[in-house]
Amino acid sequence: MSTADRAQIEKLEEQARIGAEAERVLRSEVFEAAITAPELEIIRHWLRTKPEEKQEREDLYFEARALAKVRKRLTNAVATGKSATNTLEDTE
Repeated sequence: MSTADRAQIEKLEEQARIGAEAERVLRSEVFEAAITAPELEIIRHWLRTKPEEKQEREDLYFEARALAKVRKRLTNAVATGKSATNTLEDTE
């Protein structure tokens, strides 16, 4: 096996490991408490605001976007990890 092939396999193994860890995080109670609960609170707070409270709504929007980005990055890491795992399985 060439050095380039070994480096590629190591990269895939790292992606698979990170993906598995990201999946554990997404399914954890800690994630639920840290991300999902605040998302719901932001929605509730948004519903209590009036349309003329533009700054308040804008702040809530950016908070929600930040939380969504965390979830998306973890979800992308899971997908990349699963793809890496499949590629590793195909090379065996």
